[in-house]
Amino acid sequence: MENTLTPCRSMKDFGLLRRRNALVPWVRCFAAGLLAVTWSLAMVWSLAMGHAAIAMEPADVPALADIGQQVWVVDLADALSASTETELDRTLSTLAQETGKEVRLLAVQRIDFGQSATDFAKEVFGDWFPTADRQRDRLLLLLATEDYRTALVAGENLQGILPPATQISIAQETVLPPAQKAQFNRAALDGMARLEAILRGNPDPGPPVVVTAPEVDSTPPKPENPLNTGLIVLAVLVVATVVPMVTYYGTQPRD
Repeated sequence: MENTLTPCRSMKDFGLLRRRNALVPWVRCFAAGLLAVTWSLAMVWSLAMGHAAIAMEPADVPALADIGQQVWVVDLADALSASTETELDRTLSTLAQETGKEVRLLAVQRIDFGQSATDFAKEVFGDWFPTADRQRDRLLLLLATEDYRTALVAGENLQGILPPATQISIAQETVLPPAQKAQFNRAALDGMARLEAILRGNPDPGPPVVVTAPEVDSTPPKPENPLNTGLIVLAVLVVATVVPMVTYYGTQPRD
């Protein structure tokens, strides 16, 4: 017996087919939008992670044997110019040859907030010079360029000419102020110049004299945060994806 569709059943199937066909473009649009949003989230995460340097631990600093015993400037932050490194290497090498006092500069990007700059410097100093005898005439100046922290660690024989108050003054009043303005070359040169004068037996020149100039609004524009930019892009993509889908679905005839 031949199957026949009643008019009522045919109309229902036809209505379902229309609805199904109407949903296909909507589903495709939704899938494309979801893919775009996922891609945008991945880009925002990548930008945010690339912008912030990973905090360094003392164990991450290479051993002095690997760096070289005659290397005086260890710039792991890539913050100093080649000319500054050359000048400091020449100055510190001459100082070591003429006085027997060795000074090294270590620049890193960021250290863990749970550890003080002094503790970080002391750990590196102890790793580089593991015995009291090797530490006696040596000194380490630490500069963290992204979180603007400094510290100075001196061996036993240098404590007499570099008392704690002078060490703190060099780190906080000579090195830190230019570093806070991202003037890392100036911070390193000023700090080493003051250290050299003291270690050669000359009077402490003290921190640089700060001259107060008339206030001029020379603040550079704040660098754009890539995370904020990414969030804006993400919001635009979401709106651009959802609105057409809602509009398309809302304009379809309903049976």
